[in-house]
Amino acid sequence: MDMDELVLARYIEAVRAEGRQASWGYHSRASVAHRYVAMTVPKVACTTIKMALQTWEGCGPGPDRWGDVHANWAGPTLLAYPTAQIVEMLRSPDHLRFSFVRNPYSRLVSAWKSKLAWDDPQYGQVRASIREPTRPIALATVYDPPLAGRVYGH
Repeated sequence: MDMDELVLARYIEAVRAEGRQASWGYHSRASVAHRYVAMTVPKVACTTIKMALQTWEGCGPGPDRWGDVHANWAGPTLLAYPTAQIVEMLRSPDHLRFSFVRNPYSRLVSAWKSKLAWDDPQYGQVRASIREPTRPIALATVYDPPLAGRVYGH
């Protein structure tokens, strides 16, 4: 291993040891057989991407359990592999590494619409902690005026 690989290996081990693996375990999908590493981003088609990759790998949940697509057991995550193999996957030109991005404003509005605008009890504490919801309202008005009118009476 060269110095960069050693630094990366140490970082991977630190992630594992400190329990900071949520992102690498939850948001990653990886395959040695198909030579890819994907990092999904919430509100950027992450459910669709995970479902497609898991279906390709032959381990996707059934149609009646699509919510399980986010479970760590529902597909090969990056941290499912030994450190040396992760280093290879992240550095080798033979592996495709990809992620999808989205305009941050439309991503914010999408998160607001799906998580906060409706009375989902899971996000009640978050809604209660927002002191001045005027900015998301303004963004919702700009990006989705019909929704803003329905939700806020504008």
